[in-house]
Amino acid sequence: YVNGIEHRSLVRLLPDGVVDTTFSPQTSLTPFGAALSINDKLYVIVGIPEEGVIRLNGDGSIDSSFSPPPFLAGVRDVAVSDQGKIACARGYD
Repeated sequence: YVNGIEHRSLVRLLPDGVVDTTFSPQTSLTPFGAALSINDKLYVIVGIPEEGVIRLNGDGSIDSSFSPPPFLAGVRDVAVSDQGKIACARGYD
């Protein structure tokens, strides 16, 4: 819930703290972490029912052109450099 309104999985806030209504994630996957790139793409660590990293467009739709390698299952942290390079850290239980 943000400001008393329920949001599923992800919500994006504007700089003044108001919910950005132009961002509507089209995923029901459970997010565990995220990193924003300079081109307004959002890299999201997801789990259940799938596991790995997805990339969302600025409006929240899934970017189907992003095809990460399958070994990214188990990723626990993601970061994006200002040059657009993606770093992922994998954890072990």
